[in-house]
Amino acid sequence: MLFFLSFPDYLLIFLGFFNAMLAFFILSNDPKNSINIVFTTFALSLSAWIFLLLTFRNAPLEVASVYMRAIYVSGLFIAMNVWFFVHVFPHKRSNVLNYNIGSFVLFIIVSYLLFIPDFIVGDAFILPDGTRSVDLKPIGWWLFTAFFSAYYLGGLILFALSLKDTNEVLRKQAKIIFATMIGIVLCGGYFNIILPSPFFHNYHFIHLGPVFTFILVLTVSYSIAKYQLMSMKALLTELAVVAMVILFGIDVLFVDTLTQLILKGSAFVLAAGLGYVIVRSVVREVNQKEQIEHMAKSLEVANEKLQELDRTKTEFLSIASHQLRTPLSIIKGYIELISDGAFGKVTKKTKGILDEMDESNERLVKLVDEFLDITRIEQGRTKFSFAKGSMNEVITSCYKELIDRASQKGLKIDWKPSKTASVKVMMDSEKIRHVVFNFIDNAIKYSDKGVIKIILEKKSGKVVVRVKDEGFGFNKEDKGNFFQKFYRGKNVEGTNVNGTGLGIYVCRKFIEAHGGQVWAKSPGLGKGSEFGFEVPLEGPDEQTVEFKDEQAKFGQDIINQYSDRPEELSSDTKE
Repeated sequence: MLFFLSFPDYLLIFLGFFNAMLAFFILSNDPKNSINIVFTTFALSLSAWIFLLLTFRNAPLEVASVYMRAIYVSGLFIAMNVWFFVHVFPHKRSNVLNYNIGSFVLFIIVSYLLFIPDFIVGDAFILPDGTRSVDLKPIGWWLFTAFFSAYYLGGLILFALSLKDTNEVLRKQAKIIFATMIGIVLCGGYFNIILPSPFFHNYHFIHLGPVFTFILVLTVSYSIAKYQLMSMKALLTELAVVAMVILFGIDVLFVDTLTQLILKGSAFVLAAGLGYVIVRSVVREVNQKEQIEHMAKSLEVANEKLQELDRTKTEFLSIASHQLRTPLSIIKGYIELISDGAFGKVTKKTKGILDEMDESNERLVKLVDEFLDITRIEQGRTKFSFAKGSMNEVITSCYKELIDRASQKGLKIDWKPSKTASVKVMMDSEKIRHVVFNFIDNAIKYSDKGVIKIILEKKSGKVVVRVKDEGFGFNKEDKGNFFQKFYRGKNVEGTNVNGTGLGIYVCRKFIEAHGGQVWAKSPGLGKGSEFGFEVPLEGPDEQTVEFKDEQAKFGQDIINQYSDRPEELSSDTKE
């Protein structure tokens, strides 16, 4: 064995290193935090006190009294750190600087007196049972005990008074610390102040005081970690690794040969290295997890705000659209009356102007209708009438209505009713017609040449409709956004094609209500595109119906909010 130490000595080594490592762990979480700084100072003062006790037990007898004087000074420093700690935990006091300066000045003065030979500690000597003792002077002992009690007990009183001003979670942690501090001063004071006093001269149990202070360090560490939302997983990992490394280090002291020293020394170095890597990885994992949780919470809050803004916007659109529809209808009526000569003869020039006005008015009416479609969908007020119908007939109806418009642009629409997909489909024919019409209309709008192909297929219990053109096309960045509200692709930038980005969003909602899906494909800009959808032959499943019922309930809630303003909903009820 390299060193001849007793079990109490090894216990002191373990506690001293453990306190120091724990202090550095707490400090590393937030080096600028005043709580962490004061706690680290407190824990390190305990480690210094413990190592001084160890040195006193094993140093040459002629210098043992010097170490004992240092022990009393370090004990006073521990009490002063308790006084400092209660000024920053559980909450920082406004006059902490004045308290600390005054306390530190008193500490310097008393420490100087305690270091004077024969003021508190006289000569060191060996008792008949082999233990060490010193000639303790009553005056110095009473001075030390008075100042130690003033710092420690004064800190306890301030700590107790501050509990009433804390929140419930922090108060619970503070009460644990308070109870532990009382237990420590009773037990630690008994073994390290009362028994070694001039009245008993018993130094047999001075190694037990650090055990109780170790409990205090653990308790305060846990409470600080809990209060500052540090990771308990990281803290426990740190404690386990530190304990393991210290035990490996102590084991090195029990070697008898050089070979054992090399082997156990290597094991100690390996344990320290692996422990460091483990702690770093756990801390990194915990930090990443906390960052993800923080981001998730932030996104959740942002999402709730966006949803609220979206609902507000939808309500605004609903009200504004209803208010716009009435005057637009009146304007349309008067334009028709003037065109028909109801107010006198109309010249050819006036007729042209009226036609342009009617065309612009129609665009506004269509825009308002799109707004109304969106608000009805998002408020759950869109009504669906499902019945067996022919998809061939729906597409043919749209084809006949749009064939002339396509011809005016020099485009050809290629459509032949499908025989294989001529079966009846459970659908709302008006809503499906809206989708087909919109897809063909967009193909005409965004094409300058070529053929527009309409394809109807039947596959796996579904009918599939595709509208292919040779027009503008689009890039991949547009593909995922086309069916969002108010989105207009990069492919139409710099063109004179008007649009709001609402039409195919409404189409998507109509198809989803049928239990189907929509898509958009293109090989690239200038290479044409395909817009299509598929719906089940038997109509939407129960889940989709339940979702629509939930939408309807939400829509009813919105309507109820405006029930005291019937004029805002009257135009919708007349449609």
